[in-house]
Amino acid sequence: MVTCRLMRQLRDHPELRIITFNGWTEYRVENWHLSHDGKRREVRYDSWSWFDASFCCIYIFGKSTTVLWGMNSIVSRCSGIYRLTESVIAVYPHGVQFETQRGLPMLPLFASKKFIPMKDIQDIIINEGLRRWDVKFYLALLVHPLDGESQLHIAYENILPHFSVLFEIYHNLRETVTQPIEPPSAYVQK
Repeated sequence: MVTCRLMRQLRDHPELRIITFNGWTEYRVENWHLSHDGKRREVRYDSWSWFDASFCCIYIFGKSTTVLWGMNSIVSRCSGIYRLTESVIAVYPHGVQFETQRGLPMLPLFASKKFIPMKDIQDIIINEGLRRWDVKFYLALLVHPLDGESQLHIAYENILPHFSVLFEIYHNLRETVTQPIEPPSAYVQK
């Protein structure tokens, strides 16, 4: 039986989606632009539409020879259309996968994935770091492969979500990753 469940556990942070399917759980964080007026609503129209951009392009091309400067300003103004989504996918008992998708809102253009085997994961941590004059929290996996030295793999390194989002993901991921691996009952000798 196939079961799929989509949950949004934090009302104040709609950018987090937890998707559970048979055998895996995805913790997806999107780079929403939220209003800072205390209501934490999504700001949808924070950049120009493609219609505005094409109209300005035609106007600039017809009126001026400095087309390159105009095109540069239009492209930089429409960069709000660019979408970034980062996920941590826990596939028990195989491992954890970090995934980053970049592209337009309805069309991901680029994706990068990094898989970490469960046997190499030593611990899951929430750490704090300094970024300019700000203290940012980040979720990381401490990985110690059998043939190498310890490494720290940072999840959501481009978005850096709020602490409450990281805390929710941390607890759910910790339950998944630290489960004892039991052999199937067919292999257990009695």
